[in-house]
Amino acid sequence: MSPYCARASLPITSFLTIAALIDYGLGQPCTGRTAQSGIGTRWPVANPSLVAPVKVNYFSQPYNHPLIAEFTGTAVSVEIPPDFSSGFNLTNPKTKKSELYSLRSIELRKPGHVPDGVQQVLSHSFEAVLIHKETTGSGDWASVIVPFQVGMDANADFISTMLAGSRLPTTRGQREPLLVAGLHNLNLNPVWEGAVFHHFWTMLPTECDGQTLPARQLMRASSMTMPLGIAHSLQEVLKWVPETPPASPPQVTWLLKACPSSAQGNGCADIKPEDLTARLKSAQEAQSASVIQLRNDKAHLDAVLAQLENKSTAEMVNMALDARDNLRAAVGGLTGAKESVKLLNTWTTQGKTAKWDSDKPAAVPVPVANAGNKSGVNNIPKPVPVANPGNKSGVKNATLLATSFVMQEGLKLEDCSALRQSPVDIDEGSAVAAAVREPLLFRMKTVQPTASPQQKLRIFNRADHLRIEAALSQSTNIQDWPLGAVLSEGRSHPVAHVDLHVPGEHAVDGLESAAELQLIAPREGAPALAVAVPLRLDNTENKWLASLVESLPRPGKEAAMEPGPWPQVHVALGEGSATNYFRYEGSTTRPPCGAADWFVLEEPGHVAKEQLLALMRVLPAAAVSGEAAARRHRFKPALVVEGSPSLAQAAAAMKRKSSFLVAPPGRELGVR
Repeated sequence: MSPYCARASLPITSFLTIAALIDYGLGQPCTGRTAQSGIGTRWPVANPSLVAPVKVNYFSQPYNHPLIAEFTGTAVSVEIPPDFSSGFNLTNPKTKKSELYSLRSIELRKPGHVPDGVQQVLSHSFEAVLIHKETTGSGDWASVIVPFQVGMDANADFISTMLAGSRLPTTRGQREPLLVAGLHNLNLNPVWEGAVFHHFWTMLPTECDGQTLPARQLMRASSMTMPLGIAHSLQEVLKWVPETPPASPPQVTWLLKACPSSAQGNGCADIKPEDLTARLKSAQEAQSASVIQLRNDKAHLDAVLAQLENKSTAEMVNMALDARDNLRAAVGGLTGAKESVKLLNTWTTQGKTAKWDSDKPAAVPVPVANAGNKSGVNNIPKPVPVANPGNKSGVKNATLLATSFVMQEGLKLEDCSALRQSPVDIDEGSAVAAAVREPLLFRMKTVQPTASPQQKLRIFNRADHLRIEAALSQSTNIQDWPLGAVLSEGRSHPVAHVDLHVPGEHAVDGLESAAELQLIAPREGAPALAVAVPLRLDNTENKWLASLVESLPRPGKEAAMEPGPWPQVHVALGEGSATNYFRYEGSTTRPPCGAADWFVLEEPGHVAKEQLLALMRVLPAAAVSGEAAARRHRFKPALVVEGSPSLAQAAAAMKRKSSFLVAPPGRELGVR
């Protein structure tokens, strides 16, 4: 490679060195022959009817010799030596054309920062980009992007194999050897085995400013896992890398599945394109049914309101509230049905009109060396500024890393503090007030004296907190959701579990609640909805906590309980809405660790002193005081919005709310 096509760490440190290079005619213009990974891309939504009309066969021989890694300022780049045989062969059965792609480098990087309001289809913590070059004629490139998430049960992955016993480079231009332990062979076959990939064409950057190369992009449709220790090591290297938003995928992408080169006959089944006719018809019928449901719910609400005018009783008010919530749910159902029909129509059209490889970019001419400019000084590449379009708010949406494990009072406790996202201490004076407040909505089931075995709750005592889990079914009936649901964008998301912490994990202006309930409602392909319900000490008994206290298991044990008067645990759940809350982006605080959209209610509920003491007795590792409290982590959120689910809301004047929380229970109750 030309010295002037170089990296910032090249040892050209004096005028004499430059003069010597000029005299010997070594200066050449940057020709951009080597592709790099560039910025990340949001994962596309797969069109099941678009299956690539090609065969992909992969190969990778085990490798057990040191590799050289360099920190480029944005990624850890691992050079692949010529004796490392790995790649894939792409064959078009119709044209009989075959392309052989050989692995040239591996880059380990952070995923793109997803702006507020944009969902990443596949949530993950890191990306490994396997950069290949076609070697039989076309000279094209290919990047195979492998997403990684952190898992407690992660098996040996190829990143762990490379990094075991090695020291990662931490400064730009620093180079360090990897795969030095020699304990295991580096095997890249698991990247391909049984995996499905999204395929489309893109342009990859090169080491030369402004020069790009056309490349196939293959994005693995499922994440691999890496252990916690490896995630920590990578995070330490990449923590100062600027966060840039990912590029949007093209409208048309293809699905393909790779098979090993040794596969014969039916040894590796191909993906079959799906006929969307039946799905489209079903979606259209669901849309029609949603319209009818909406009209019926509207008529029912009108009838209840008419009765309410003549007979204003508590029962009639509750009926009106239920009818209102049903109408809201019907609106959400119709909106979702319309979106499904629209998407299926788009996919059907793509399946009929899309042409393989029609999106291949035109080749970019490589600059020719200027024979009269032996020095090549004018061709030294300038630093490429990091693009950050569309991220006007500067919100640092969490790129999640791992869970952490601490030994506390002889118990193995698990939390998500390694993510450094949640819980947080909210500075109320810095929170952005929404110009128009939008209520956070809940849907709660009707209280029943006795629940079926499927609807009973399970209590798990984790020694530092209690987890109350509900057995969720695929039903959309609120009566089948023992812990109710949280509404977002017109859709109901059932609460899968509730974590109870003593004292509360979140704080406002340094003040924490006596206890805190965390409602976690998972969403497919999006961060979970998480609601923090603070509870302050009060002389009044909390009816739902009373039923919980009667069923408390010992540390490390579990028990069953009736759902009881769950909506009465806080006034917001009983009324079905809350308008006073703080909203920020973070993570869950207990496994499974993952991204979460947090709503921290401002108005606290209540817990009686006897109930709080009962909870503290069965939670010996709770962070009430002493070393446990000292080890507790709280973080600072990048942005907090008050009264709106959108972090992009404009600011307005703030009011102080000094009565939000109370002192920790350890001090209130005289516990030391």
